[in-house]
Parts: sequence; structure tokens; C-alpha cells
Amino acid sequence: MTVTERDVEALVPLLGGAAQPVHMPVGEAAGVGGGDVDCLVWDLDPTWPVRAPRGWRLVQTIRYDVLAWYWVLERDGDALAVDALADPGGIGQYRWPVGPDSLPLTAGERAGYLTAKRIRKGIRDPGEWARIGALAAEDPDGFRSSLRAPFGAHAEALASEVLSGGLPAAGWDEARRRQRARSAASSVRLAVQKGGRALGRWLAPTGFTVLLVGPDGTGKSSVAEAVRRECAPFFRRTESQHWRPGLLPRSGDVSGAPQRDVTQPHSGGTRGTAASLVAAAYHWGDFFLAGWTTGRARLVRSTLVVAERGWHDLAVDPRRYRLDVPPGLVRAAGRLLPRPDLVCVLDVTPSVAVARKPELPEEEVARQAEAWRRDPPPARARVVIDADRSLDEVVAGVRAAVLDGMNERALRRLGPGWAGLPRSSHPRWWIPRGPAPAAAAGLAVYHPVTPAGLAGWAVARTVARAGALSVWPRGRGLPEEVRARLAPHVPPHGSVALLRANHPGRYVALILTRDGSPAAVAKVALDAAGAAALFAEADALEGPARSLPGPLLAPRVSHASAGLLVTDAAVWRPRARPWRLPPEVAGALGEWFAATGASHGDFAPWNLLRTRSGWTLVDWESGDPEGAPFEDVFHWFVQCHALLGRLDRSSLLRGLEGLGPFGTALAAYRAGARLAAAPLAERFRDYLERSRARLPVDTPDGARGRNARDALLRDLRL
Repeated sequence: MTVTERDVEALVPLLGGAAQPVHMPVGEAAGVGGGDVDCLVWDLDPTWPVRAPRGWRLVQTIRYDVLAWYWVLERDGDALAVDALADPGGIGQYRWPVGPDSLPLTAGERAGYLTAKRIRKGIRDPGEWARIGALAAEDPDGFRSSLRAPFGAHAEALASEVLSGGLPAAGWDEARRRQRARSAASSVRLAVQKGGRALGRWLAPTGFTVLLVGPDGTGKSSVAEAVRRECAPFFRRTESQHWRPGLLPRSGDVSGAPQRDVTQPHSGGTRGTAASLVAAAYHWGDFFLAGWTTGRARLVRSTLVVAERGWHDLAVDPRRYRLDVPPGLVRAAGRLLPRPDLVCVLDVTPSVAVARKPELPEEEVARQAEAWRRDPPPARARVVIDADRSLDEVVAGVRAAVLDGMNERALRRLGPGWAGLPRSSHPRWWIPRGPAPAAAAGLAVYHPVTPAGLAGWAVARTVARAGALSVWPRGRGLPEEVRARLAPHVPPHGSVALLRANHPGRYVALILTRDGSPAAVAKVALDAAGAAALFAEADALEGPARSLPGPLLAPRVSHASAGLLVTDAAVWRPRARPWRLPPEVAGALGEWFAATGASHGDFAPWNLLRTRSGWTLVDWESGDPEGAPFEDVFHWFVQCHALLGRLDRSSLLRGLEGLGPFGTALAAYRAGARLAAAPLAERFRDYLERSRARLPVDTPDGARGRNARDALLRDLRL
């Protein structure tokens, strides 16, 4: 990948309050350092990848030192690594303090940082030191002073050697000793943070395991080798594994049995039942012990492990291993083993597989292919890939699945993460797990309108304010396409609470500031119909809604584009009886209709928010610039009846005669609209028929709404 300066200029400012690239693999700095963008950051924003520009997505986050992070982002399959040091106290491995006044670095200070880093890493390449010396010569005073923090009294001698343009060989050992020296307080802080980092890496390793399964002839070995090569930029190292880990020696070496001909996988007989069970237990022990020791250690070290066949191959093809064991027993034992992150089932047409590798008959290949499709090994994610295609196409499919899995995992682990409610695996709500103010404020993305909903919301808010969501299991990260659309509108150190709407592919996001204050509300639509609805809502908000009289308010639009609408956030307060319509609101609606002839189109309890400055009316996508009189009041009470169970049919019919809360609201609306008194039954019937036709037929709420309107229409005919 060719990293451009424009790419770096777009990404680096997102890292924190102040950030500077010290070297990058582009431009004049390309010769100094590695192939990543190396940055110093003050006031690091640990969730900055949420704000990465469209096209970039996060696939890896590695905390390689107590105060140093390594992010790998992907764009169109290519990788860009960002290495950031955010160490205000200078206690990390480089002993380089990054303070609010230390950025940007001068040329000499930049050379000082590179000196500290190269000495810590033990890099002695003369060409590298010659380039650092040339950089230091541009600002020798700044270079000398910058070395005092990491090297103390040895800084002057070290600076002289580097400025001479050569390797600081004479003072190398002393420089490393000084760099490791710390005060007692710093040593304690460092030990605590190292312990937390080590525990975090063990519990949430940054490596990734891919298991390739399928019958002979699917090209597993070739695919595994190519996937390791193609995915290497996203990991620190890669390894392969053919069938079992090999922590224990080959069972044949223990028993003295000779090696078998691998080109004849089904040659020879099978062991007896007892011997088969012993051999299977031996192999299982290898998978189990390696999985929780050497295998776990590989993942902690950010290794991509591409394995073939795996334990469950014993259930699908026991003859290959000369075993006679029940497949169910093999699968049950497999549930006790560490699960791979991704299982790729390489599916193949039997004739194609036999043409590639004529070691098994077509019938056996067909049986195995069906077994893998029907019952793949348990994993965090699975994908079936057509192995009839070319090697490049199969590798591309596996690579895409790896990057998708990495992206989903990286977003889930980013910063405090999100609590997925009500289920982590398939959330309706994504609520920030922390900090506590953001977690509590994020719950405002949901507006309860029933007593049970209000009670649950109040309990959840109390729990969140106490910081308890920080120990809630991490849910899935924000959907990538939703994240990409919201990215430009999330403030630094901000967070996002997300609600999946009832319409497929639509979301509502509450964007929060650093202190948890609501900054904006954003609606995202991933399909054409949803995008059209958002454009309609923007038109309504920038048109008729601007004429709302007090105490009614409408959000102000700050951004509108295809599939995205961003408005001001309304800080609302819960109501004990949200189904009650205040007469002053009904009167204001009537006054607004008299002035504009418009209606909201979906005036209901869940779309009316009580705020300190009045009543904010949201969700304008059904707004009608040529509405009908009384439409909004009719809709409010029918929705309360149909979906909330408030007011029975007889109360609605009495309301048409001016009785009860429905009658009071109709009278207030009539007065505000300055309409003459007249029977409303016919208008109500017209509303019921029009609104019934607009309801979806394939949703529970749509069915309830249609049934309620049908019953009201029957009552009106009596």
C-alpha cells in the first residue's frame, strides 16, 4: 500500500488533544523508522478509530507497552499501522514524556525521540544512526535537551556521539542502563500498569485463529499458505498448523509405528474400539494442552494461526487416523477445546476435488463435504467458501472473512466498549460501558412510554450512573457502515449510543461529548427507502416544522445527506404518564395547522419529548405539508389505544362528542386552529381508513394497528 501524506494528515489529528507523526513511510521521513506511522500523542483518545474517515476500518489494537498503542487500520484490503506513544509521566520503555507543551517537536527533539527508541530496541544499523545524526544536526540544542529525560546525566555524552554521525557504541550500555532507571514511585506505577496490561492481553489476546476444513481437493494447504502471506500486515507474526498442534509427540513415535503414506489416507485397517478411544484421548490432550498453553501464548503475541482440519476432522474422517470412535463423542469432546475465531468451510464439487487430488472416491468426498456443511466446528464465526473457484478467489474470500472478523472484534474491544442490550450477541441498543456519565446519558437514546419501560429505564440509568455498566459483558461493536457514517460527527473523546429501529437497516444514534452531554441525534438508513424517508424528514424540519408555535419545538438540522440526518439533541425528562396529551400542546398543534396547513404525520407519545424549554416534537419523516384537520390528535389517541392499551374504543367514540381526555384535546386543537364546531365522526372515519392503508402488514405493531382501526370503523358504522 502507498501511504500518502494526506492519509496521515487525516488520521493523526484524531488521536488526541495534540498529536505529531515522528516518522511515516512517506515523504522525507521514509528512511527513518519502520513501515508504520509513529506518533507522539498528548491527551490520547482511546476510541479515536470510531472517528476514522470513510474507507478506513479498524482491524487490530495492540497495547504493546504500558502507555503505547499500535493500531492497524484497513482500507480496500490494505493495511496502515499507527504506533502512538502517550506517556505524560515518561515511565514507559522509552522514558519519553509527552506533555501538553511538548508538541510539536523540533527537528532536534524528533531526533532525540528516535534515539531513545532505537537504543531501547537495540538497533545498531549505521545507516539509521547516520540519518538520525543528520536530523539532530538541524537543531543540536533541542536534541541535547530532549535527551535529558530518558538518559539523565549521560545525555551530553550520548548527544556528542550521535551528532558526530556515527553509532553511539562507546556509551551504548550506559545509555540503556540510564533508560531503564526509574524512581521508586515510577517503578510501582509501571509494575501495576504492566500487570494490568499483561492480564488484559491474556484475557483478550490480539492474535487470530483461522481453521480451514473440507475434504481433500479443496486446496487447504495452498489456501493456508496464501492466507498467511496476504494477512501478514495485520499481525506481528503468522504460523500454520496441520491438523493438531504437535505439543505432544506423534502417537506412532510413542508406540513405534511407522509413518503412513499420506497419499493413501484410507489405506490400512482401523484400530479396535479400545485402542481408538485411547488414541483419540491422546490427540484430544494435545489439542487441549496446547490450546491453553502454547496456543494461547501465540495469540497473546498477536499471531495469526492458520490451522487445517482440526480436532473435528476425527468426526468427519476417522478412517484417515485409523480410528473407530463415535462422531458424537468427538464433537462433545471438542466443545471443551478453545474455539477458533473463524472456521472457513471450503465447499467443493466432488468431481472437481477428485480431479485435483484423486486420493478418495467421489462418494467419500461428497459425504465429507456434506458433513462439514451440516455440522461445522463451533467457532466465533463461520463462513462457507466455494472452493471450486480459483486459488486467488478462495484466498480473497478467506481474507475478507478474516478482516471482517478482526474489524468486529476490534470495535467490540475499543475503549470502554458497548453493552449490548437486551442481548450482547444481537443487541437492540448499544450503550457505552463507560465512563459512567456517558453510560447514563446514552440510555436517553430510548424513550420509554409504558410503566414497565419507564421502570426498567430508571433502574438501568441508576445502574449506569454507579458505573456498573463498566463490568457488563462487552457487546458487539457498532455496525461498520453505521460507524463510518457517524464518524465525522463524533466529537473528540466522544461516544455513541445506538438504537436499532423497527425498520430494517435503520438506526438512531445519540452522539455524546466527553463529559456525557448529548451533542446530537443522528439517524442512519442503509437502504434506499430509509434514505428517502430521511430526506423527507429533513425537508419537514427545515420547512413547516420551523413555524411551530410555543410550547412546541422541533430539532434543528445540522447535516443531511444520503442515508444520514443529524439534528440537535433534545435533553428530555421522563414522564410518568406519557400517553396523556397536554391541552396546551394540542392547542399549539391546532394553531400550527391554521398557519401552515401541515401535520406531523406520526404524532404519538414516543415522539413528544418534555424538555426544560418546552415540548420537542421528533421523527418528522411522515410529515405532510397538506395535512387534514385534527389528524395529529386523532393519531395520538388511536396509537395510545392500539399500541399502548390506553383508552378503550368507547372512550374514543365519546371523545368525538367532546367527552374525556380525547374530547378535551380535540377542543383545544379546534380552538387553536380556529375551526367552527362540527361533528367529527366523518373526519375520524377518513383518518382511520387513510392511516390503516399506510400501516405495514408484516409487523406485529402493524397488525395491531390495523385490527384496532378495523374495530373502530365497525363501531362507527353502528
